[in-house]
Amino acid sequence: MASLLLSIRDPSKGDRIKTLLHKETAAICENHFEESDIIQLKTRKQLKVRALPKLNLPERCSTIIKKERKIPFPRKELPETVRHKNIPDLVQSASNLNSKIWGNWAFYELKGRLHIEKHGMEDDIVPIIRVVISSTLSIESAALHGWKFCTDQLLHIDLKHSTLHNVLEKLDEVRLCTGVQEVTKHTKEHIIMKWESDQLKVEKTFSRAKNCIITVWDPDSVCTNCAKHDIKARYNRKYCSKKKLELLEKDERLTVQEDLHMEIMAMMNEESDNMNEWQRMFFQEQCSNAERHPNARRYHPDVIRWALELYARSPAGYQMLRQTGVLSLPSSGVLRQYRYTYTESSPCL
Repeated sequence: MASLLLSIRDPSKGDRIKTLLHKETAAICENHFEESDIIQLKTRKQLKVRALPKLNLPERCSTIIKKERKIPFPRKELPETVRHKNIPDLVQSASNLNSKIWGNWAFYELKGRLHIEKHGMEDDIVPIIRVVISSTLSIESAALHGWKFCTDQLLHIDLKHSTLHNVLEKLDEVRLCTGVQEVTKHTKEHIIMKWESDQLKVEKTFSRAKNCIITVWDPDSVCTNCAKHDIKARYNRKYCSKKKLELLEKDERLTVQEDLHMEIMAMMNEESDNMNEWQRMFFQEQCSNAERHPNARRYHPDVIRWALELYARSPAGYQMLRQTGVLSLPSSGVLRQYRYTYTESSPCL
């Protein structure tokens, strides 16, 4: 209780609270306690156990002043440790590497440049990754499985301030792009070969886009350029003829059941009653020409007149309709023959 009173009273105001406490003659004012906390005895009053003052409490006379912290003095950044200044420093670091961990890495100097290579199996022809470092400790060229790639993919590797251990770890994270799935005339092949019984054999073959980045950082992933090539090739695939359809694989063909085919033909015959005379003639001519050889097709004079008008408005659109096989139309050479010479009395082709 003495410690509680001394914590809320200020003896510098002139009262003798500290002296009275030492003489054990101080008393507690009942105006600060509730009636339920006071026990009335015969000659005096007594507080209950664990009773605390709750009424008319004085405000603290002393306030805590928080001192503002001084602005710390700006510290200068410590310069980065230069671990390698030239190629001999890198060679010295390579000699200190653990051969059990980095035994499949090779280091050699050639024409003032340092070559770093990672080799896999003994039957591999080319190294998995090869990096050529110039005298200024910058990556001059890099190749992955024999294919050169842009050194911008390795700009995050700092040879001057990083340990050789960290440099090799970052080079070990480089992965090979798995290439495209849609092979077109715009793709190129990447062949990985190996020795087998003193003979060269193909181990893997990848098809890549012309602007393939070669390197990725996730295993079994594709670079952005190869992914874009697949999307374009998949959605720009043109309609093919029956001969080309026979050359396609079974997975790429779309088969239609016989019942569905008969239903579609029945629907087309029912709709033909709602066509006008020209539409019915055009539909029947398209069906008959679809079964003929391109050099044996015949066209109605009205179809040639309509084809001449369509070709005059958009030659590119006309060629697209012909090449995609959406409509069977006369070629531009046939239209050229009938231009300026066509009359209504011309016979049907």
